Amino acid sequence: CLAKCRCGKIIKAETSNLIHGHTQSCGCVNRYAINMRSTIFQEKNEETMYWAGFMASDGNVHKSAVSVGLKESDVSHLYKFKEWLGAETKIYYKAKTKSYCFRVKNKRVCEDLLEYGVTQNKSLTYDPPLFCEQSPDFWRGMIDGDGHIGKTRPVIGLFGTEMVCESFRRFVNVFCNSKAKVCKHNNIFSVRFSGPYGENIVTGK
Repeated sequence: CLAKCRCGKIIKAETSNLIHGHTQSCGCVNRYAINMRSTIFQEKNEETMYWAGFMASDGNVHKSAVSVGLKESDVSHLYKFKEWLGAETKIYYKAKTKSYCFRVKNKRVCEDLLEYGVTQNKSLTYDPPLFCEQSPDFWRGMIDGDGHIGKTRPVIGLFGTEMVCESFRRFVNVFCNSKAKVCKHNNIFSVRFSGPYGENIVTGK
């Protein structure tokens, strides 16, 4: 029979496979993503902007799959991301890199992340869209992924492409007239704010 997938595509499928749940999509998602909140990145709210920033820093999009890998001490963050998405895929351990990885196939989520500039092989090319640059929640996600905050004194820094660091510098200078400059750091760049400027960023004042 002809069946319409949730993504809108019409496919031919065996009736018995549809009845017994063996065919649940056209192939745009895997079985762990059937009940996933596929359109979640279309909602522009605090949580969405935060996770978009996190994906822009630590995430990876390959074809129709989304994946994130974190070190063991940060694995709880993967569970938060998984719960937010509503995905049922397992988080697995990679002994070679001593890290945990979350991966789920969902074509719609991958397509929606393109609006945030999250593409394949973005590590050296990522450039935040203007609506992301203006969002403090987006930068919270970026800093949780590729930034650092001082434990004993007000210091905040971010690593990434030159475009990322320049974008963050412009965002900060809207409310904090810092003279911080973007610096080359091996094959990437960094920008760092300290003292009263670091405190202003953390408190948002």
